[in-house]
Amino acid sequence: MSLNLVLQFLPSILSTVLGGILGYLFGVRTRKIDRFFGQVQENLNKVSSPLFHDIRIIERQFRSCERQRLLKDFFNKYGAASTMIYQIGNKSIWEQYYQLEDKYYTFYNQRTQENWNDFWICFHLFSSRVKTEYRINTMVMFREYDWMRFISGKGLLSRFFHEFSRICYETFKTLSFASLFLIYIILWDSLIGNHMIPKDIKSLCFSAIGYIIFPLWGFSMMLATRYIASTSWKLDKSIIQLFIERKFPRIAKRWDKIFSDQPKRVVEKIKTPEM
Repeated sequence: MSLNLVLQFLPSILSTVLGGILGYLFGVRTRKIDRFFGQVQENLNKVSSPLFHDIRIIERQFRSCERQRLLKDFFNKYGAASTMIYQIGNKSIWEQYYQLEDKYYTFYNQRTQENWNDFWICFHLFSSRVKTEYRINTMVMFREYDWMRFISGKGLLSRFFHEFSRICYETFKTLSFASLFLIYIILWDSLIGNHMIPKDIKSLCFSAIGYIIFPLWGFSMMLATRYIASTSWKLDKSIIQLFIERKFPRIAKRWDKIFSDQPKRVVEKIKTPEM
């Protein structure tokens, strides 16, 4: 087979191979997303929601004897061999639960005020973590629920307009964040003195970002006000904080010790109920 013949069919071969690879990756990604939503739904049904509501029942109980009974039932339920606690998916919550369980049985065997205070502080911190996890899982499952309910009752033209505004907003939001990264690269290139990027390219980039991308993002935000309002969920912690806690738990703990008020001031604010 001659080289010219190979070069003649090379674009077709490459496009076929590339299409197959992209199709495979897209299929794998789609299956992973479907499996992820299935796991989140299972998490909500069997663990997060029952755990969240059981904790709420315990926290609003003012009678000491009834609270003790609820706590005993709580640890019998989630500490049993058939427990579904593993399905919560968040490793830090597993670890925190088992630490809490140890503190509870320490108090159960030695009912001192010190052990009770130690347990209740841990229970309060665990409760905050579970509530955040519950809200995140609920957000994942139902983030676009209000939006879909809103557009489902609209006419064809109105639905097209709102969907188009959503696409524009998400597109220019992505471009705007990408532009911030580009600005960082340009500034870094200028500061270190390499000047690998020509001045004309820098000026063109800044002009496109300042006069096209950012203004269009702002305009698309005005068009997509209903979409933004329908899909906005306020969390106790930012997405960045939650990401660091999941991916870099040691860094998060050190950060809390240095900058957070959890070790001292938050603990001091926790009111331990009657034993």
